[in-house]
Amino acid sequence: MILLFSIIGGVISRMDGKDGNPWNFLFCLPYAGIAFYALTLPDSAFLQFPWLVWLFTAFAYVGAVAGKVTSHGGWIDMGTWTKERREMKLEFLIKWLRGKINEYWYDYIGNVLTGVLVSLLCSIVVLVAGHTSAALVLLAGGLAKGTAYQIGWAVQKSILHKMPEEIDEQTEIAEFLTGAFSYASIYATFIILN
Repeated sequence: MILLFSIIGGVISRMDGKDGNPWNFLFCLPYAGIAFYALTLPDSAFLQFPWLVWLFTAFAYVGAVAGKVTSHGGWIDMGTWTKERREMKLEFLIKWLRGKINEYWYDYIGNVLTGVLVSLLCSIVVLVAGHTSAALVLLAGGLAKGTAYQIGWAVQKSILHKMPEEIDEQTEIAEFLTGAFSYASIYATFIILN
């Protein structure tokens, strides 16, 4: 089941990369689901406060959507592009690293940053519900976005023999893996909670 759920996440994530924002809302629904589930387990103190369950579920969902729509296009190339690019919305958080580390690792950190933003608020909700290990697994799915782009670019360059200028702005494998890793962490969180 975890493999199937991961594939679904990968396909939805790839559609988001291909067609844009409408897929973001669908992609983020499982974050709301796992937050709701963690808050409504039989031993949850939140059962006494149903309005908090709905509020925190909405908090997790909106946080995931906000993280998903945060642009990361300038970081998808893993240090391979030489042309000028626009500054990313959250680049101010890591801009101080520019020139101190090579572009590959700079882009890796940018991807990790945007990946963590997708899972961060949901992880906090799961943590507040009293499930530390589940929250850490959920957060790991967001952290894996940098690794997804490492794998995606390595495969495209070495196996598919596509160079950055041939790919344009699409990194199909990395987009798929980002969703697959995210959904695998959501499913693993579900298993931990049971």
